[in-house]
Amino acid sequence: MNCITVSGGTKRKRALVESVTEFMVQQLLPRHRTLDIEIILSNLMKDSGVCGFCNAHADREFIIELDKTLDHYDLIETVCHEMIHLKQYARKELTKYNFKEKTVLWKNDKYSIEAEEYNNSPWEIEAYEYEFIYAKKYLIHTGVWTEDD
Repeated sequence: MNCITVSGGTKRKRALVESVTEFMVQQLLPRHRTLDIEIILSNLMKDSGVCGFCNAHADREFIIELDKTLDHYDLIETVCHEMIHLKQYARKELTKYNFKEKTVLWKNDKYSIEAEEYNNSPWEIEAYEYEFIYAKKYLIHTGVWTEDD
């Protein structure tokens, strides 16, 4: 059974993050049953200038850090974005970060992870392309958004 733990932030935001994460696991990785996902709500934007990030620590162990000051919708969308990265790691699409060379393997092709090129990388393009789609699906799933909206 998958293990999702959320720490930091408010009780309400922790519950929201856990709910979105469970939904995204069902959407992206329905056959995976041994994922260990640790999510930390912190002052990420203040400390690092980003809303979220995802790291793989082992085949099935992941850490996601999210900015705790995000409003509820932005938090939902950011969880969806980071869960797309988690899917990329879990399916071995995104592998082998080499911080010394500033490269990464994406579907067995080497890419630079230089800051000016990062947002145009294929793994980021995929995450940005689908974050809104999954955020909307989540809101429809929970009854917050109707198909008429």
